[in-house]
Amino acid sequence: MDAPTNPATSRVLTLATLREKGACKEQVAIFRKMSGARVEITEAWCVEHAGVFSWKWAAEKLLSTPARKAYREAVALARKSYREAVALAWARAYITDREVA
Repeated sequence: MDAPTNPATSRVLTLATLREKGACKEQVAIFRKMSGARVEITEAWCVEHAGVFSWKWAAEKLLSTPARKAYREAVALARKSYREAVALAWARAYITDREVA
């Protein structure tokens, strides 16, 4: 694997690694179209492509056990925050909606 430009904030991911780990043809094609044979993974790159890749698959196949644990904990917290934000949005809309019978 090629050395990243800044090991503290990025890491290279290659098309070959995706194939070796069993990525589906669709994800391989998306990766190839967007990134060619390799990409330097950064937080910004992941956020930019948040709706494109199967992050759950990537977590299961590309992360070590400790990294996967940290990922799962972060996702659980994000899901809790999302549910709370949705409930709050509904409550605010309901409370201010004067057209409801």
